[in-house]
Amino acid sequence: KVKVRFVHVSSMSTVPEKVDIYSGDTKIAAGVERGDVSRFQQIDGGITTIGVLTAGSTDMNAIKSLTVQNLDAGKIYTVLIYGSTEVNARVISHN
Repeated sequence: KVKVRFVHVSSMSTVPEKVDIYSGDTKIAAGVERGDVSRFQQIDGGITTIGVLTAGSTDMNAIKSLTVQNLDAGKIYTVLIYGSTEVNARVISHN
């Protein structure tokens, strides 16, 4: 398993104020607000893509798919959700 948390640091209204984070069709963090940090979640390792969707939306066609570095099992990560005109992600490894 991987321990991961999400930090929403986008600066503009074009990126939703509150987002849900997905791995495939599975929501792994819900309602992460701009300027907020989620709790650490344990998820399966090997993920290379996350999805970002406006919090509470059920329109999976609107999900923004973001490529991230491989999240290796046994590691701890923070994923920054950022952007001014579009949503992006950056992974920080803690070990």
